[in-house]
Amino acid sequence: MKKLIPILFVIPLIFLFQNCQSGLVNEIGKGVSGLTGNGIGSPAQVNSASSGSNNDGSGNRDDNTVIPPARGLDCLEDPEFDACLFFKNVVEANGGQMTRYSYTSDLTDLQTFGVKIDDLDSTGFLQNSTIRVLNAGASRTGRAPAGDFKYLYQGNDPDKHLSQVSAYYWLMATNEYFESNGGSPAQGQGLTVEAFDGSFNNGSFSPFDFSLRLGFFNNSFGNPHEVALMGEVVVHEFGHAVAAYASDLNMNRQSNSTHRECAGTRCCNQAEGCTGAINEAQADFHSALMFQNSPGMLNVRSNDLIGSFGQMNLPRNPAAVGAPDIDFLFERPGTFGFNANGHFYTLALAYTSAWWEAYLDAKAAGQEKELEQLFIEHLSPINSVDTFRTALDKILTIDQNLFGSRHSARLRNAFSARGIEPITMK
Repeated sequence: MKKLIPILFVIPLIFLFQNCQSGLVNEIGKGVSGLTGNGIGSPAQVNSASSGSNNDGSGNRDDNTVIPPARGLDCLEDPEFDACLFFKNVVEANGGQMTRYSYTSDLTDLQTFGVKIDDLDSTGFLQNSTIRVLNAGASRTGRAPAGDFKYLYQGNDPDKHLSQVSAYYWLMATNEYFESNGGSPAQGQGLTVEAFDGSFNNGSFSPFDFSLRLGFFNNSFGNPHEVALMGEVVVHEFGHAVAAYASDLNMNRQSNSTHRECAGTRCCNQAEGCTGAINEAQADFHSALMFQNSPGMLNVRSNDLIGSFGQMNLPRNPAAVGAPDIDFLFERPGTFGFNANGHFYTLALAYTSAWWEAYLDAKAAGQEKELEQLFIEHLSPINSVDTFRTALDKILTIDQNLFGSRHSARLRNAFSARGIEPITMK
């Protein structure tokens, strides 16, 4: 029996759902400045504008000029920017630990990431053939009276204008990152995005109607904070959508031969993983690629730049977790109780970090774009009964077909370091 599972981000409240660099001016639809294989850097490492005499013709500066980040006021007053966002999330934008904040806090000074909002259709809303941003029970966001999208953070804003703009930007930036390198499975698919649902303590992708639903998470002080303002979570959820499109929903089907119910959620039956863990891992890797200088997840909840995850006491960060062995991870209870051995998010750390290690090795050799293409291509053949080992077989086969096994050694080494060996591609 196989179950079609929507993807929740972190807190499977109802497990019909399985939850879940550089460029100051980033133009959507005109080449995303800085998304050239380095992901998006920190605001202190941004390039200058993506237009002008030093532009290379594809939205990227050719002189790598480094300029300081704009403060919120500077961004808001600069006509070159269409919107002023939090870079990645408020903790990252703050450069580290936040003091207590809530919906009523003034966070304007952290809106330092100036961006261009382009590639919109004729409706005037945040939508095109790939992304359509909505807001549950409230007004859809269009241009502000000044003709731009420069909305200030107002936690009590019923229309959540900044959340809508933020969701659109990060989703389109991620889509263009992959579209410019072999293609994005989400291109032209019309993914519907509910930018804020105040009744939903989570973020999710639903394969039933191909939609994202972004609610809120409690920050480290117990105060709710919009998921749409957490760029890494938005990108993670988009990764689930990409996998669903690429695999024709097969990655959302979970066979009972490799999955089981556990502590009110779903787990893998074996240490070598399962489709559910692969799905969570690949979604985290989407985020890591977009925020390569700071690839940790859930900074708002951990209130640090590393990111952490519940009772595992392991950072949900491929750059910080090391090379965790799958047997070790399988025996850890995860976050949902002692009986939750084999929990998706725990086992996913092995798969995500293996890809990250292989990617960094490829990047050092100037071959990272091939690794990115290989990563996207490997999503298509994943099905409901796959494990980490069978997935690795498929990865190595694709590498053989596309690149003459140029990446075989680095992939084998990275996965083997975590106890993952191929079955047929010996």
